[in-house]
Amino acid sequence: TFSGASVTGADFSGAYVWMTTPPATDGGAVTDYAGLRIGSPEDVSMSGLQMTAKNIVDARTSATVTNALAPLMDKASRDAWMTHDDHIRWTGVGAARAAIPPDQAKEQLSDYLTKLMCRPRWNNGSIATGVARRALTPQFRGDLGLLFESLKNPECPASKTVLPRALQDLSTATDVAGTGG
Repeated sequence: TFSGASVTGADFSGAYVWMTTPPATDGGAVTDYAGLRIGSPEDVSMSGLQMTAKNIVDARTSATVTNALAPLMDKASRDAWMTHDDHIRWTGVGAARAAIPPDQAKEQLSDYLTKLMCRPRWNNGSIATGVARRALTPQFRGDLGLLFESLKNPECPASKTVLPRALQDLSTATDVAGTGG
């Protein structure tokens, strides 16, 4: 269940969501729901899961896992969630994010990540390094130039401890993208 969970800044891209309660808030433009898959697993996936459980060598563990999976194997129960309020709310979460204008979403995400990686509590550079690496992926929707400039700024505590290779790669990507640097 995600009820009461803060998902601001979370990456749900490509995640499968099924039979779970959505978060109370959607996290705005800084939460990534691109490619979120909402729905029941395919019968083939469920059969494969059931076979895996039966192939567990330890008979007691196999029986425990098989019994735990039994409610999931009922197709009618699985498909019933497709009309459940939680399913409808999950669908709305992704749609609300998609309605934010791309430039506004890019700015909000970049601002959020800059503040996150430059917090004094993350001055060891681990968050900044992770953000820099994530920014290099094709799925990244933020502003490379803004992140790079923030990491070069001596007022950002992580600027001194971010991994040099991550900073160099971000610099190169920024130059290629023509977004600053």
